Amino acid sequence: LIIVDDMVPFGKNYHADFFPKFTFYGDGPSISRSEAEKTRRQYTDVLKKYIDNKTTYYIDPLTKVCDYKYCKAVVDGKLIYADGSPHFNKEGALILQNLWLEELPKILN
Repeated sequence: LIIVDDMVPFGKNYHADFFPKFTFYGDGPSISRSEAEKTRRQYTDVLKKYIDNKTTYYIDPLTKVCDYKYCKAVVDGKLIYADGSPHFNKEGALILQNLWLEELPKILN
């Protein structure tokens, strides 16, 4: 069983691009969901070529870390990234836990 988690960083040079692409306002930095999807689209398209939903599955974390308009680095007042890669910190991992709990039963059935 192979699960593909498309957690590709936002931008071509993710160490330099991640935080500068965020706009700071209100509850912290954010990037538009459309910009996040656009910047990782080439990677997503490559990954999806190998998905057969029999042995290889695709799970998209943006469904949990982004709303309809924005992907935020701060959710419920807590920073969810550990660094500029973006790697999740403990708070971000808890958000993804719900995604795994929803998606794994679908795959295993």
